[in-house]
Order: sequence, then structure tokens, then C-alpha cells
Amino acid sequence: MANSIANRFEQLCGELERDGIIDRSAVAGCTESEIQALADKYDLNLPESYQLFLSLMGHDAGRLTRYGEYDFDYNTVLNMTEDKRRFATDDGDRDALDRVVGPNDLIVLTRLGDYQLFIRCDGGADSEVRYFFSDDFRNDIAYPSVLAMIDSIGDECRRIKYW
Repeated sequence: MANSIANRFEQLCGELERDGIIDRSAVAGCTESEIQALADKYDLNLPESYQLFLSLMGHDAGRLTRYGEYDFDYNTVLNMTEDKRRFATDDGDRDALDRVVGPNDLIVLTRLGDYQLFIRCDGGADSEVRYFFSDDFRNDIAYPSVLAMIDSIGDECRRIKYW
């Protein structure tokens, strides 16, 4: 049990707090009903790792989201997949998008509006994080897990002190 998703998330949060990237007394998480509303909106079974992230810092993730190029707060994520599908339909690219971001996928982060990361919500405790570019729908694995994505953004915050 020492290597459970919850324990690994707790360890990661401890490192982020030690490095001044988050302050658990200041970050703002989502309620259980908000997390369920997101899952229900897209008829998904969200991975435990992503639910843990949302519950602790889904509304405010400290320096992980402040001053950066990344948008992955709850209010953004709540509509991002729906908006991307609507825009792709309007542009005649819906088939191309659906081949990349399927019905069990959720876009969880956008960087500068062009680069999106999504997770597969297939009932697993964690998910690899995949990216795709809006211009040509190229996609590949960006991170092996949700926790690795959070850790990588944390590393960026450690390197860029003004965040």
C-alpha cells in the first residue's frame, strides 16, 4: 500500500509545499459534487489521481497555475473538452479530433490555447497524459501519469523563480 496513488500524491504535494510551489492552507480544491459534476457532464470515470488533484487544488494550484502559460483549473477544464469538440465540429475537423480525443477522454490542460493535454478515463486509478496540437491533431504521450504531469509543472516552477 506504500505506493498507492494517494500516498504518491501526498508525497508529491509534500515536495511541492517544501519548495514553496503550493501552500496547502492557501490552495483551493473542488468539492465532491463539483468533481462528480465534471465526471457526469462527460459520462466519465475520472482516474483517482486526477480526482485527488481536483480535491486539493482544482480551483487554485498555487504557483503551478499562477503567472504561467498553463490553464488547468476546474472552471477551464469543465468546458474545455466540450468547447474543443464544438469548435472542431464548426471547423469540419470533428472526425479528426474524435480519432485523437475519444469519448472516454478529458482535456485537462491547455498551454497558450494551442497545445492540449488529455487523460483517458477508463476506470484506471491513473492515466497517462497525452498531448495534441490543434493545427494537425498530432498526439503522443506527454507524461506517463497525472502525477508526473503535476511534478513536471512543479519542476518548471522551481526553475522559474518569478512564478
